[in-house]
Amino acid sequence: MEQGSFDVLNAGEIEQLVMCLKPSKIDELGTESWLQSHGYMLKLTQQASLEASEHREEVVKEFIATHDKVSVLVHDAICISVWRENVLPEIFRIEENPKDTILVFIVLYHEATAVSLLQSVLFHSDSCEALGDAAVDLLDYCMPLLFQVATGFKSPNDPSCTSTRDAIKDQEALISFNIGISCISILQYLIESMESLPLAVTSRMYTHHDVPLLLVHLLENRPWERENPKTRGQKLKLIDGKWVEVSGEDLMKLTQVEGQVWLALRQLLLRDSCARNYEFSEFRRSQLQKVLKYMTDPLLDQLSPLIDLKQFLCHLQISSGSSTSRKPLILEVIPEIRRRILDWGGGKWQKIACRQAKILFLKDKDTFLRMAQSLKSAYNIETFEHLISEEVRCAGCGDPAVKRCSRCKIERYCGRECQVKCWESHKRVCNTVTETGQAQQ
Repeated sequence: MEQGSFDVLNAGEIEQLVMCLKPSKIDELGTESWLQSHGYMLKLTQQASLEASEHREEVVKEFIATHDKVSVLVHDAICISVWRENVLPEIFRIEENPKDTILVFIVLYHEATAVSLLQSVLFHSDSCEALGDAAVDLLDYCMPLLFQVATGFKSPNDPSCTSTRDAIKDQEALISFNIGISCISILQYLIESMESLPLAVTSRMYTHHDVPLLLVHLLENRPWERENPKTRGQKLKLIDGKWVEVSGEDLMKLTQVEGQVWLALRQLLLRDSCARNYEFSEFRRSQLQKVLKYMTDPLLDQLSPLIDLKQFLCHLQISSGSSTSRKPLILEVIPEIRRRILDWGGGKWQKIACRQAKILFLKDKDTFLRMAQSLKSAYNIETFEHLISEEVRCAGCGDPAVKRCSRCKIERYCGRECQVKCWESHKRVCNTVTETGQAQQ
């Protein structure tokens, strides 16, 4: 760890928490022991994000690869996705409009946490190699999310709607979209390391999933851009996980996500493995040529490796007939993680939902406070402030904030005048937070 830098964990703590990582079980989600494991993963994700953003030695990544825990992250992402699809709907049949849903949100957020940590770790090729056969599971996990992202960002329901179920569905959709954006990075890392991954990954990319056409679909629909719902004619771009207003020359600037999609398409089509595995039928040719209209001079100036891709697509445009190279015989690795979870839970989803409804919608205050105490250090306000690059603003006037509410330690103000002015609206939240903190102590 570098002297003077902010850290969530030191090297010894990182190794200890990495060694404690274990695959989640669907029937244990939301329990006190599982929340402890979630806290461990969240802290590791926070530390990995700090190390990557500050270009420091990536200790988290080293320990995760060394202790062979990359596949655990894949397992947890898949586990929560199976839970979302099979258990959560059953839970809402039991509790149609529950009051306390914080644990449901934490379970949903765990999937995003696992994917975010994977995104940080898999940036390095040695971590991709450490995936082993789990790379096939990870690829199959990413595909539905990428197809979902390709349809674009869905605005939440009417905010005046007070249904808890709708609020959770909105949150689930938002988390899934953000996970899908992260999956674009993960897909590019898998493509870059394809030569060192199981052959089944290559085969499934070209034939089973037809990733080149998926990337074309992403470039056409541009889910990293949308109209500002508040200002007509104003464009928003997804930059570093935040929707940012852009205008003028910034409209032409390439975002990181879009750049990764272009590079992934280039790598897939220009690799030797493409000729062995991918048949350029007339339909595929026509779809691939759709991206030529986007390959303008400003784009090529920002991403010069695309010049080769443009030449390839132009050649494909004038060539005739489909390629008929004989595909290699491959003994494929079958994705095991999702299949094992589905086999284990087959026919038991309703029983699992009945048990989990009692855990997730807690009625016992003491148990809830114990759980809150266990997550206190992981969901730390100061840590989140270090992870957010933008300046903290006053709740009253919007100017840079230098003071924090002395009671709840959450709200920020530029001075005493704004704090007094906003006290009536802030008082209820402040008292609730303060009372919860006192009860925990």
